[in-house]
Amino acid sequence: MASKNGTVSDKLQHLAHSMVNHLVSSRSDNTIKNYFSAFKKWQTFANSENLKAIPAEPIHVALFLTDLMNNGKSVNVIQYVVYGSKWVHKLRGVSDPTNNHYVHNLVESAKRHKSVQKTKKCVIPSKKIIELCNKYRDTTDILIFRDLCIILLCYADFFAISGKREKRTSIDRGSEILISEGVTSYEHVQETVVSRLKEVCGNLNIGLHSMRASWASMVARSHVNERCWKRHGRWRSDISKDSYIEDSIEKRLEVTREIHL
Repeated sequence: MASKNGTVSDKLQHLAHSMVNHLVSSRSDNTIKNYFSAFKKWQTFANSENLKAIPAEPIHVALFLTDLMNNGKSVNVIQYVVYGSKWVHKLRGVSDPTNNHYVHNLVESAKRHKSVQKTKKCVIPSKKIIELCNKYRDTTDILIFRDLCIILLCYADFFAISGKREKRTSIDRGSEILISEGVTSYEHVQETVVSRLKEVCGNLNIGLHSMRASWASMVARSHVNERCWKRHGRWRSDISKDSYIEDSIEKRLEVTREIHL
């Protein structure tokens, strides 16, 4: 990019910077985010195995895809890794490692490869939350206070704990509460809060999302206006909302009772 005398003018530098912005804008913001996230997975694997992430060797990318498949990753994850790697390499103007028969055949195999099925977390009855609070009613331990506050706020769904920053929509704009990363981490909250809940929940298969699923299931059985509690839960669609709800046996039996056979 240098001129005949070996220098680079301000105009060329400005054009180069502008060109990069235009190239990156060739995809939507959400697509770019997914591509970079997928590419970072490959980059982490490559660094751990002392491989070059870019330009990458096709056989190394194929081995990474094999590792993802062995760990039960879905075809969507594998495809995003391929698309992300392809896009980043094209941006850098280097050879595309995904244009390879190994990679193509592994993607086809992933489409037929059964990924590990996720077990849905159990809901937590409100009486268990009350039992936990009563257990520590006389405590002066600030860490226990912290855990109980998180549990109560999440159970009422005033907080939704997530390990990532989510895109906000018109239904929930302005409802964020930001906490400095130095205060605590998602992993730490997950470990301590779930451990605290298990004190009263025993062997129930629970996680952080159990609290969100619990209040959603409870309110769905009530007469609360659906639009109101959908807004309260900050759901963008009925599909995502319904995935959290566990219908009671009584509600499920209502279906057959209405048939009047």
